[in-house]
Amino acid sequence: MRDFNFFSIYVDTKKNSQRKVLRAVLSTLALVVIFGSVFSFYQFKIISLNTQLEKLEAEITSKERIDGVNKYKETKKKLEILNQYYAAIDGINLQLSEISNIKTSLLRDIAETFPEEVYITIMAATSSEVQMQGTSKSRVAIAEFQHNLKNIEEFKDVYVSILNKESGISNNYIFTISCILKDVVEDESE
Repeated sequence: MRDFNFFSIYVDTKKNSQRKVLRAVLSTLALVVIFGSVFSFYQFKIISLNTQLEKLEAEITSKERIDGVNKYKETKKKLEILNQYYAAIDGINLQLSEISNIKTSLLRDIAETFPEEVYITIMAATSSEVQMQGTSKSRVAIAEFQHNLKNIEEFKDVYVSILNKESGISNNYIFTISCILKDVVEDESE
């Protein structure tokens, strides 16, 4: 004879519902573990990146780096100034090379004639004349400079065109010396 279990419907349903609950709990638990793992991974990544960022900021703001940057800026400013001076000197050199009578040897000869107390502030040259403006502490030094310039073979005539005492506290003299070049052929069209 066969046994009939009239409660089997309720018992099987209870087992099925327990399985569904178990599946839901396991699925939820798996999702929590996955999300927790991903969250932990990214949280660890954020902490490590923040640590690296702090190290880089400390290195950037270190005294050696700041000193190096300041030194670089100073060097860059000096380079800009030197480039400006180079452009000015290059322009003077170009003008001097265009004047055929003014040669490097003449400039060297002029430089060798300076007494200790004579300082040239401006030097202008044309095809027939070299003119120098400067300062000196004594008239004797200016006269010595004029005499030394007269000994240079390229000059036909050397004379002091202006000689004034500097105004103010200093006892310096301001002078202008003009040097006429020899063997200059004047262009009649000028």
